[in-house]
Amino acid sequence: MAENPVRRPIKVAGLADSAPYGYEQCIRVGDLVYVAGQVGVDDKYKVVSDDFSAQARQTFQNVQRALEAAGGGLPDLVSMTVFLTDIERDFKDFIAVRNQFLKAGSLPTSAAIGVSKLAFPTLKIEIQAVASIPAKR
Repeated sequence: MAENPVRRPIKVAGLADSAPYGYEQCIRVGDLVYVAGQVGVDDKYKVVSDDFSAQARQTFQNVQRALEAAGGGLPDLVSMTVFLTDIERDFKDFIAVRNQFLKAGSLPTSAAIGVSKLAFPTLKIEIQAVASIPAKR
C-alpha cells in the first residue's frame, strides 16, 4: 500500500496572516500545491481598490506569491476556481487581467462562478488554485 504524502503548510511572505481566520494560505501535498482563495487585499487584509481590475491584478499577484513560496509560479497552475460577485459585468475584464498573468501553453483548467458576496463586502473576485510543483525543484 502506498504511503500518503506529507501535508506541509507553506509560509508565504507578503500575504496576510491567515491563522486568526483558521486556515493556511498554501499547503503542499507531494507535488501538488493548494492555494487558499486569494482576493484583492494587501498583507494586512486591506482591500486594494473598489475597481474590479485592480482587485483582479492583486488577486493574481497573491496567487503568484503563494506559488513562488512553494518553489514554482503561475505556469505551474493546473486548476483555478474563480468566484465573481458580478459575473455578467466583470467576466470580460477578468479575462483581460488573466491574460496579463497567464500565457497560452500554460493555461490551467478553470471554472468561473457567480456568487452574491465574498468574505468582505467590497470584494469582487476570489481565486482558489491548485498547482503541480515537484517537491525536489
